[in-house]
Order: sequence, then structure tokens, then C-alpha cells
Amino acid sequence: MSKAKVTDLKKHYPDLAPDKDYPPLKFRSLKGRVSAAEWEARVDCACAYRLVRHYDMHDLIYNHISARIPGTEEFLLNPFGLLYEEMCASSLIKVDLEGKVLWEPDWPQGLNYTFNLAGFVIHGAIHAAKPDIHCVIHT
Repeated sequence: MSKAKVTDLKKHYPDLAPDKDYPPLKFRSLKGRVSAAEWEARVDCACAYRLVRHYDMHDLIYNHISARIPGTEEFLLNPFGLLYEEMCASSLIKVDLEGKVLWEPDWPQGLNYTFNLAGFVIHGAIHAAKPDIHCVIHT
């Protein structure tokens, strides 16, 4: 964790030990607040992030996994800066094929991860060109 980030987080989490602790990343669950199809896509996509992390196939925050929400022109993408082991179904950003952010989580106090423009450029082009593709992974 960079010194600047730890310093900023210390304001909100005074007991944070930068060598071993992470801030409590608790996201309000979207289960029951989104369609069943979207929830399933969110869970599957979050699981894919965790599996990529488990098998050490990631480059910290510099690769992407996206999942199309079935029956829509919308897909889910990781927020830039969130580690793969921190991903959950309710932390994924929902965007359309134009790059408009349709939904993003309320970030825990002191953190503000952003829309992953690099991920959108790559994944948006694939999802737009191939509507039958439901998941895109690159490592």
C-alpha cells in the first residue's frame, strides 16, 4: 500500500497497520435490488476474480474481467484499484456499451475507486462486437 494511501486511510481508520491490515471493505449487498440475471452475473464475475487471484494469474490491479448482464447491452467491470481478493458481487461497476457508468458502489469512507477506463476500452469493444460473448478475461 502506498504511503499516500495509508496516510489518507489513517484519518478514517486510525488503527490501520499498513503491513498487515486492510480497511474494512463492506459493500451494501445488491441481492434482491437487481434482477436475478444481473445478480447471477455479478456473483459469477466476482468468483472469476477470486479464482484468478487464487491461481496467481493476476497482475495486482492491471488486468480485467468483465461479464455481460444477460439480455442487455450492459456489463460489469472491476473498479480501478480494488484488489482481486477484495472483489465481491456488489463491488462491480455496471456500464453500458457507450461507457456510461450506470451504477457504482458507495465506497467505504476514505476510499474512492474509479471507473476503469482502460478496462472499458478493451472489454467494451469486445462486448459491442460480439453480443454472444458473456465474459471476457485477460491476464
